[in-house]
Amino acid sequence: MLALEVRLLAGRYAATQFNDRRKAEWPPHPARVYSALVAALYDDPEHGQDERDALEWLAAAGPPDVIASEASRRNQPETYVPTNDASALTGIDRHLMKVREAESALERADAKSQKKARAKLDKALEGLRKVSVKSAEASGKGTPSNAAAVLPQGRSRQPRFFPVAIPDNPLVHLCWADPPTASTAVALDRVAARVVRLGHSSSLVSVRVVEEPGDLGDRVRWIPDEEGEKILRVPTEGQLQRLDEEHARHQQVEARVLPARFMGYADAKSRALEAETPHSYFATANWVVFEVVESEGSRRRLLDVSLAQHVARALRGTLMSAGGEEWPSVLTGHAAGGEPLTGAHLAFVPLAHVGHEHASGTILGVALVPPQHLDVDARDALSRAIGIAEAQGDPSRGPSGNPNALRLTMGRHGTVLLRRVRGLPSPQALQPERWTRPSKRWASATAIALDRNPGNLRSREPDVVERAVAQAEESVRRACTNIGLPSPVAVWVHARSLLTGAPAARRFMPFPSRGNGPKRVCVHAELVFDEPVAGPVILGAGRFFGVGLCAPISAARRGR
Repeated sequence: MLALEVRLLAGRYAATQFNDRRKAEWPPHPARVYSALVAALYDDPEHGQDERDALEWLAAAGPPDVIASEASRRNQPETYVPTNDASALTGIDRHLMKVREAESALERADAKSQKKARAKLDKALEGLRKVSVKSAEASGKGTPSNAAAVLPQGRSRQPRFFPVAIPDNPLVHLCWADPPTASTAVALDRVAARVVRLGHSSSLVSVRVVEEPGDLGDRVRWIPDEEGEKILRVPTEGQLQRLDEEHARHQQVEARVLPARFMGYADAKSRALEAETPHSYFATANWVVFEVVESEGSRRRLLDVSLAQHVARALRGTLMSAGGEEWPSVLTGHAAGGEPLTGAHLAFVPLAHVGHEHASGTILGVALVPPQHLDVDARDALSRAIGIAEAQGDPSRGPSGNPNALRLTMGRHGTVLLRRVRGLPSPQALQPERWTRPSKRWASATAIALDRNPGNLRSREPDVVERAVAQAEESVRRACTNIGLPSPVAVWVHARSLLTGAPAARRFMPFPSRGNGPKRVCVHAELVFDEPVAGPVILGAGRFFGVGLCAPISAARRGR
């Protein structure tokens, strides 16, 4: 094993999240640590080839395990700070910057654009010459009119963010299972010893190479896992060359992007426990969640959860139109010949405010719930379809920089605007943990569409009702085993949900609302397993189209 030991000398880590500059990054991303090593490499102009080879080995070694403690975050609102010397930026320094930019553009120019780039450089050089002459002539002739702008209180102010993570333990380890050669480890340690900061310049660190991370103590071991809910940036083979190329492009004067691969990470201990917990073939993480921005024209209450199948089908239609023929069957739910898939595929699951004392029963958002182990090509196809749909969406909803809202049309049920959530959603109903926490007892939040007609559940004859109830309960049991769960030890079907705010089962009928297929009987249910099972528990014929979602009862009672 090889481990990089990063010690936060000030007990704090100042770095912004890659997708939200208002929030602190934690734990440190491996790609950021790698970039700090590359910067340290070039701090020594006489660095040897062995050090370059060591960094190239590290990039090709694969994503490391990350060992770090929990951390509190100081997420400050934007702070307005004075800019640099205004007079200097309007004088020689500004023209020097233009010259540097033009020189960089000339170096990158191809044969066709060489002439244009050369002309731009000549113009920048002439501007520098003129301002230099003017500055020399004005020397000693009095105080410039904008002298007040030189003082901090006179400068214009720009918004800046300084989020900080304060870990319980200042020690972080990045670990690779396969160790390098002894000479590579020595060269890597020399580079690591030159690293003085990670993230912001105030985030001082010492870095060294060790063989083992030692006792974990209160720290968590995060392991690479495509299904993991924590997303970190990691280096990949050829990272050093890509960083060199990126530096040659921006030359510290243009916008830059850290080249990296996004990798899911999971808590090793929790993952081990989850592996022993029964779960369905639906993924517990990597959901894509959309929040409701606005709804219009519904004849019922504002996006009542009984409209779940209409919202689900509208979102599916929008994304399928954007995905075109590129969507694989695991996303469409249909085989190449058009017949429905019998196994797991993408589910469109409206998430409602239910189970709370004051629950409204309204849809707060929609989750795209993939099957377990969705392959990379399918993930990419889904991401492309979402990107295309958002590019065609409504840009006027929400703060600048947020994804465009998708406008879904549901015929007589009106329209709804959905916007993809970045980061952790604030309502609990939009968080996957609300629906996936292991539990022995579950209750339906949206009615379950039974795979078979159980008979007349509303008959006046007790014997008929008794047989129909038994058939319905057996259908729910089979629905559990159909998605990979064990058969529950007890099932009770009801006309109404145990969860406050959820509409009666009859409000979800007919299901499906259109088409010539059989119309399913919808029921609510309470399920008890002999051991905790992990969600999501989505049951019945409508599990891919918005109905049949269950919630762990204890989690539901904790509220929204």
